Amino acid sequence: MGSFIVNLHVRDANPDAVRTAMVTLGGKHHVTDSVAHWVSVYEQRMSKQDEGWIRSLSQHLSNQLAAPVVALMVHDSDIFCYWLFDRGNLLDQFNSWPQYFGGGGRRPSGGDPTALLPYCRPQTTRASLEATLTEEPIFAEDQLGKLADALGIPPRHAHGDFHHLDELREPKNGVGEKRFGKKLEVWKGADPDPSCETLVEAAGDGDLETVNAQLDQGVDIDGIALFVLPPIVGAGRTKVQFRPLHAAILLGRIDVVDVLLDRGAGLATTIPPYGDTPLHLAASRAQPEIVKRLLDRGASPSVRRSQDGATPLHVAEQTEKRAAHFAEHISAIRAMGGPAGLIPDLDAAVRCVALLRAVSR
Repeated sequence: MGSFIVNLHVRDANPDAVRTAMVTLGGKHHVTDSVAHWVSVYEQRMSKQDEGWIRSLSQHLSNQLAAPVVALMVHDSDIFCYWLFDRGNLLDQFNSWPQYFGGGGRRPSGGDPTALLPYCRPQTTRASLEATLTEEPIFAEDQLGKLADALGIPPRHAHGDFHHLDELREPKNGVGEKRFGKKLEVWKGADPDPSCETLVEAAGDGDLETVNAQLDQGVDIDGIALFVLPPIVGAGRTKVQFRPLHAAILLGRIDVVDVLLDRGAGLATTIPPYGDTPLHLAASRAQPEIVKRLLDRGASPSVRRSQDGATPLHVAEQTEKRAAHFAEHISAIRAMGGPAGLIPDLDAAVRCVALLRAVSR
């Protein structure tokens, strides 16, 4: 389970003008003040990774404000994309892995250093941009970070997403923290149920005693609550909405998975923002033992995620590709203290694919 990031940035624009333009469009959004020439925008629909809408919104703002706009996107830490507009005209676009969903190799498309250079910091060179666009980073957000640095977009702004506005904070004079605005409207999906937090946390921790106790007390076995992602999934202390079964699967708590399934946990429940079922999540984490358990209990191998239409088999196949691509780097990542927990075991990923293909014929 990697990072999902979408944001756009307007250059040399009045923040109030950007806010006015966004208000006329309706929908939930947040606009920052101008920092280093850039006004950053986070918007709910864009955050669902609807590429058509990302392009439309970026082009609209660029045209209405007569300004350069760059939109940045990372999908599951695997794909990095950007779109560059000026006065409504598309000047450049880039996709680090256009065949990601079609089964093709990792060959980027687009990306014109000459088009980017006029919008970059003075010390940026065409050669450095070309190096950034042609590299194959372990995590797509690293490529995003390098391009954002060249453009002069603050790192916290470039790595932000509407779903995690509460995580977007900047130091103020080195003391404390300063939020982007007095009121932050955060959307993460369905309303979380505080009464389920202990159960979700216990499921993720592998605490069987607490899981059973919570269920005995009548806590909703499929309830959704805020859950702090542990460092093993490379997300720092990001809060997301999880259900007990999803939390157990994420951390590979097979004994908890068994208890939850025995006690009636739903197989078709989903978590925001992309609509992952338990089977989707098990496939993305390369958990063949859990995939088999879910299939044996009747989980549908053909169910599609609400946001991108991917089936569990699609997810498993992409996980296998990611595992194969990064297998040669795993030792180096661990040596550098990187989040190796993000990279699935190749053998386990292959087994997940085999299990899902066998029932998808």
